[in-house]
Amino acid sequence: ILPAVKRATTDDMHNGPILRWTTVFLIALLLGLLAIDIAAPWQFLHDDNGAWFSATARTHLVRGLAETKGQDFFMKRDTNELTPYLHHPPFISLYLASVFRITGADSPFVARASFAILHILAFLVFMRLAGLIIGNETLPMLWSIFVFAIVPMSVFFGKMPDHEVPGLLFLELGVLFSLRLVHHATTN
Repeated sequence: ILPAVKRATTDDMHNGPILRWTTVFLIALLLGLLAIDIAAPWQFLHDDNGAWFSATARTHLVRGLAETKGQDFFMKRDTNELTPYLHHPPFISLYLASVFRITGADSPFVARASFAILHILAFLVFMRLAGLIIGNETLPMLWSIFVFAIVPMSVFFGKMPDHEVPGLLFLELGVLFSLRLVHHATTN
């Protein structure tokens, strides 16, 4: 007869050393994967997005928000003429302009690293969501966060200055907020 195995509680799982060390390892793995070619010039497939949003972010810094009114413009180097780019919301350029101002640099490394940070935040929010949805099942929890950390779309687009990374983070935060509201409503 096998001895009874104590089933882990949600608190045990979230505070247990296995999940803690696995999380640290997966964050390190995700950071390592995101760091591949992070400082390279804008030369890879889809890097036009990073180059473009960096250029529109520089326009905000050079011309100021009073002139750009928070909208995206491309400033032509030879004439300083502003060409509007109104196809997408201006969040990406404004975010990059803020990061460029804070860091004092506007390199591809700074642009990519700022989005990698948002992706790490999305990973942490995903972990919280997985914990709320999966509950005390340690292996499914570990598998779900492992897949997030290594899936090629996560690694490739996780540092891309474009709408995917903040879109994912905001979507996850919306789901987390909704789950909290439902939980609050059902416990009261």
